[in-house]
Amino acid sequence: MENKSNIKNNSPRRHAGSLYLLSLGCAKNLVESEFLLWRLKTDGWNIISDPAKAEVIIINTCAFITPAIEESIDEILSLAENKKNGACKKLIVAGCLPQRFEKEISESMPEVDYFVGTGAFHKIPEIASINKRKKIFFPDPNLSPFPKPNQKRIIQNKKSVYLKIAEGCNRRCSYCIIPKLKGKYRSRSVFDICSEAEALTKEGAKEISLIAQETTIYGKDLRVASDFSELLKRISEKAFLYSKDIIIRVLYTHPESLDEKIIKTIAQTKNIASYFDLPIQHASDNILKKMGRGYNAEKLYEIINTIRDYAPNAVLRTSLIVGFPNETEKDFKRLYDFIKKVKFDHLGVFTYSGAKDIPSGKIKKKVTKKIAEKRYKTLMKKQAEISFEKNQKRIGETYKVLIEEEEKGVFTGRTWFQAPEVDGIVYVNALADNKLEKGDVVSVKINEAAEYDLFGTPI
Repeated sequence: MENKSNIKNNSPRRHAGSLYLLSLGCAKNLVESEFLLWRLKTDGWNIISDPAKAEVIIINTCAFITPAIEESIDEILSLAENKKNGACKKLIVAGCLPQRFEKEISESMPEVDYFVGTGAFHKIPEIASINKRKKIFFPDPNLSPFPKPNQKRIIQNKKSVYLKIAEGCNRRCSYCIIPKLKGKYRSRSVFDICSEAEALTKEGAKEISLIAQETTIYGKDLRVASDFSELLKRISEKAFLYSKDIIIRVLYTHPESLDEKIIKTIAQTKNIASYFDLPIQHASDNILKKMGRGYNAEKLYEIINTIRDYAPNAVLRTSLIVGFPNETEKDFKRLYDFIKKVKFDHLGVFTYSGAKDIPSGKIKKKVTKKIAEKRYKTLMKKQAEISFEKNQKRIGETYKVLIEEEEKGVFTGRTWFQAPEVDGIVYVNALADNKLEKGDVVSVKINEAAEYDLFGTPI
């Protein structure tokens, strides 16, 4: 067993083999997988969508929380069956799951041929072509390079794309394993990011979502310190050259680094959506301190008030954790009252997922699963009421909608205040004289509204 990559950087080999890749977890993983697929394709691999016919199967795993770990393991075991009943000759498990469980995973999964940590992800094209005894590859995640300038991707949805601006994280939240899995925060260069934004727009992107573990701290680690506000302006200018209707959305902001300058830039730049993804996690000062979050409820109110001062129509999204160790009824009441007062447009709730390899796992006083689930349901019920109330006010309004799916004459899409995969959608009932296609951006008048979704017709 090896604990480092010793693959030589040989020139690309041409292959005639078939390959299937499954990407699990967050959008950051998806971008990694899209870059990898392009490299594999240029090496000659035939990328297919049926794992039963693939000679090589690659799984880019997630291991952030317990449900993600369980999903990754289930997918590995399911796809491993193709070594018995399908064409698979080589199974490669990559990413966060092997990185997190490096010591245990090799012996527990004999079906897998190669385990690849996050620091060796860029080596997968070479690993896919070797035929040696079973090995594992776990170099330092901090040494993992960014994609080369102007490197292409095989993108699932070319109209709505993610643009990753950084890797890793310097925070030490007590419930989070990301710094261990991904290394320190590392910003991509302004040139590389803007070049990719320009290329994506040239290729027809209608929506670009900027992502990182924390977007708003971008550039602080660069030799010549950069500024996220300036980066936003540069991306906006590059994209606007090729598309007057493009929407740029910022995801994964952080209450400690989302400052007034960034808020002002987002609010006042025409093609940047006034969409603020602010994962606060909690609103009880007691729990925030135990989580290792460097702010309190008063600071959160201040940030939200600043957002609404600059952008009265801003849309706010957040994510929360309930059932954190030592969370009392009083703590939960403070969180509930905060949500009730602020009225986020979109909100996701997770029940606490503990583990021995994170600091919060050592806190002895746990919250029972039953209580955590009850608090989860209480928050989601309140959010459904808030969301329904907000959506009702959108009836009669007209919005530009990016069409993404179609089934039996009913199209679905999203508008600027709905992020991919995590928010609601707009159902568009096209009339006989409306010829809509996927990728179109159409003006839609909202006729009805549910708790999370909207319904309208093109005009």
